This record gives sequence, C-alpha cells and structure tokens, in this order.
Amino acid sequence: MTLRVLLAIASPVFRQTMRRITDLAVDLLPWPVEIDEAADSRQLEEKLSVSPTTLLLLDWEWGREEVIALLPHLFERNPFMRVVVLLPPAAPKAYRTALWRAGACASTPRDRLDEEWLVTILCLVRRAMEREGLLSPLSEQGSGIRLPG
Repeated sequence: MTLRVLLAIASPVFRQTMRRITDLAVDLLPWPVEIDEAADSRQLEEKLSVSPTTLLLLDWEWGREEVIALLPHLFERNPFMRVVVLLPPAAPKAYRTALWRAGACASTPRDRLDEEWLVTILCLVRRAMEREGLLSPLSEQGSGIRLPG
C-alpha cells in the first residue's frame, strides 16, 4: 500500500495552493505518495472509504466549528486515517484542544504551511503506519533510488 494524502478543501484557490505544496513535498520524499482531492462532502465520504492509509488534510473552512463534530463521523468511515486540520491564522488554542480530543493528529495555521512542514508530517505518519502494520517498511519495498556517482 501507498500512503495517500486527501486534501479536503472547499476553496478552489486554497485547494490549488495546497496541491502545489503537496506536490513539492512529495518530490522531496524517497517513497511514493498518492494525492487526491475532495471539494465537497459527497466526494469526501466516497474517498475516505478507498484506503486505510490516508492522511486527511482537512481545511477548517470546510465547516469551521462543525469540523470538531465531523471528525468522529469521518473516523467511522475510516478508523485508520490520520487527520491534520488546517486552521485559520491566530486560531485559539481551544480549537486545537477540541480537535485533539476529537481525534485529529495535529492542527496548524494555514499561514504556516510549506513543503518542509508537510514532509515532516508525512514522514511521521508513514513511520506510525509502518509500526502499526498498515504500510510495509520502505526497506522491505525497495526504494528504487539510484544515488549519483
């Protein structure tokens, strides 16, 4: 199985921005990542059932405070996924606390996103999924990487 990133972002402009950041991050990784997008609730529901090895990047603007109540429902669809909520700048700590309690792995303000941050998140999620047996360790898959020289 391949780690899958699902971008659940309603705004076409922000979805395009996150797609660009995600593409840049994937270019820095030594293993494959599949990227998918959900622009509405119907697509999100459909795409969550596809793979247990999903990292969901869920934009706060998807439902604002309702995102907190949405998370348990999403985990019913895919109990093995990881969720990172993309918060508005200067979001109160109470939002982060509520999201953590609802099952999100992390939350971060939208204005602090870049490909290096995403690479770190992807690596942490992959290692956790390898330890849980959801993904085979990279050493077992063969990296297919050719070093220069």
